[in-house]
This record gives sequence, C-alpha cells and structure tokens, in this order.
Amino acid sequence: MLKKPLNSALFIVASLILVSCSNKNEDLTNDSLRFCDVFTIENWDNYESGITPSELEETVSKKSKEAVKTEEFTSLIDDLNAIEFYHDLYPTAKARIEALTGKEWECPQYQKFYDLKLEKGASKATDTVDRITILVTATGDYYYQDENLDFNSPVINSKELNDTLIDNKNVKVILEMQPGAKDEYLEPIFKYLASMSISTVQVISN
Repeated sequence: MLKKPLNSALFIVASLILVSCSNKNEDLTNDSLRFCDVFTIENWDNYESGITPSELEETVSKKSKEAVKTEEFTSLIDDLNAIEFYHDLYPTAKARIEALTGKEWECPQYQKFYDLKLEKGASKATDTVDRITILVTATGDYYYQDENLDFNSPVINSKELNDTLIDNKNVKVILEMQPGAKDEYLEPIFKYLASMSISTVQVISN
C-alpha cells in the first residue's frame, strides 16, 4: 500500500504556521501604530482643563484600549497603568512594544504627551508670559518662593500666590518635582489650580 509522503504534510503545517505568525506580527505592528496615534495632540482637542492625574490616566487607558485590537496590547496598557511615575511610561512601552513586534518603535508624541497635556495646548497659547514655579519635594511638601504651602487645606496659606493667580489667568504654572517626588503629590495642586481657573501647567521631573 502506498503511503502519503510525510514531508508533504509537514510542508502544509509549516506553511500554515508561517502564515499565522505573519498575520500575528502584522496585527501587533498595526497595534503599535494605533497605540502611538492615540497620543497625537489633535486627538485631545476636547481635553478639559482641571483634569486630575487619575482622571487623565483613566481617559488615556480607555482611548488606548479602544484603539488596539490584540490581547497583547490590551495587557500592555494594563501594565502601563500600574506604573507609578510618568517618566517611566515611555521607556517601558518602547521596550515592550519592540519585544512584541520585533521592530524598532518610536513615538515622539507619546514621549512628550504628559507635558503637552498638562501644559494644556501650550503651542496654541497666546500672551502667556508670566511664569511661577512650585517645588514639589520627595516628602510631599510644596514650596513657592521659599514659602511652604499646604494644598490639602481648604484655604491656601499664600496670599501672594493667590493674588498672582487671581490677577493673571494667563500665568504659566511650572511644577518642579524633586527626585523621589510621587505623581500622587500633584493631585491637590491640580485641584487648587482648577479652582483658580488656571489651565497652563507644566510638570518637570528632575
């Protein structure tokens, strides 16, 4: 009795595996492009000032998961949500995405996203010339011109800061975070600035 050559069957199986891997790699590559596109500034025109870091994180997660199609990228987004510091997000995403796709991945808009969003469209801002800097320490203290501030109090204890923000709504607030300062320390500052109708904010990590 003649037997069907085994090598033919192996060739068919190998071909199917190659096609499957090719399709999967293409899906992951497409997801890497979709994920990057989420952070294009034009996609955030409806962003509202006064949003807290936790609200921003929820919005980013929702938009990212709606954009991607694969389980691998959905899992990646969940892992990124668990990262504590904003400055760790891009290098982590870059390493993971390159491992998934086997290709180099660069996404400048994602790398700069949190500065751009917290700065509230600085490229479109006009007549924003005045700046004030608030120092955020590793111990959760806040300083403005060497004056210790209490942003957890219903009334901020700095008359000079209050008067400056009341008199100039176009002022740019820079939050300078010392090494070891946690992102959660920003929450009370954002709430305060939102109550003062300040929308131009930039976070700088040393």
